[in-house]
Amino acid sequence: MGWPAADAGYCRDSLFKRCGETCPAWLGNVMRTHWGVDDPARATGSDAEIDAAFVTAYQTLRARIEAFLALPLNELLHDRARLKVELDRIGEIF
Repeated sequence: MGWPAADAGYCRDSLFKRCGETCPAWLGNVMRTHWGVDDPARATGSDAEIDAAFVTAYQTLRARIEAFLALPLNELLHDRARLKVELDRIGEIF
C-alpha cells in the first residue's frame, strides 16, 4: 500500500498509523511520538476478558484523541518543544 497523498504533494501535519506497522519514512523536520496500545485482536482468555481488551483499547484511543483535539494547537505549532512534550504526555494516557 502506498502513500498517494504524499506522492501528490500534500503536506501532512499529523499522521496516525495502525499498530504493528513500520513507520513510513518522512523527509524533513518531522516530529514523532509513540502512542502504543495493546492489540485487542491478540487478546486471549474468556469472552469477557477478550471483550475487556477491546473496551480498554477503545477507551485508551478515545481518551488520547480527545486530549489531542483539546490541545491549543495554534499556540503549540509555534513551540515544537512544548508540542512534543504534550504529544508524549498524551501517549501515557490509559
